[in-house]
Amino acid sequence: MDPANALWIGGPQGSGKTSLARALGARFGLQLYHVDARTGAHEDRMPATELASLTTTDEHADPATMLARFVTTSRHRFRLVLEDLRALPDEPGCVVEGTQLFPTSVSAVLSSPDHALFLAPDLDALRRRLSAGGPIEGTSGRDLLIAQAFETEARELRLPTLRVDRPLDEVIEAAAEAFEPAVERLRRASAAGGTSR
Repeated sequence: MDPANALWIGGPQGSGKTSLARALGARFGLQLYHVDARTGAHEDRMPATELASLTTTDEHADPATMLARFVTTSRHRFRLVLEDLRALPDEPGCVVEGTQLFPTSVSAVLSSPDHALFLAPDLDALRRRLSAGGPIEGTSGRDLLIAQAFETEARELRLPTLRVDRPLDEVIEAAAEAFEPAVERLRRASAAGGTSR
């Protein structure tokens, strides 16, 4: 499938991307692609220099350094995500979700801004959830920086964000409403035997 025809959901850890993608996939009859589920396959396809950045961890690094490493790895993996999507059937469309899907990467392949949605959790609530999980030292700070990076990039690129500070069913309804125009264009293009671009 053409990655430009995918629906993209990006956001920090614990923001509800997977639950949201599953609900939207079921509602709209779309394929699902979870970036985290492809980690092993991506490791096998990465050059040694890129793989080193993926597998090297320093639990004592400061959060800013950990963020920089995560962003670098995410950019490496985005190329592989695009390769994976091109290998999928053209129909039905696909919902792609992952913490690695930063707005600056996704924006390069969008056919329209309404093909993407970036989740913006309440940072205090996210901090509590991450702390309760007993993360590796420093990763809570990194994950909060990731959340801020998503929001900043989406705002600068004028891409849609969705606050996830309400019950999941309300978030699902808001996301479905945001994606509905894109889904309708994909359906019309499919019925006409063309693309949505």
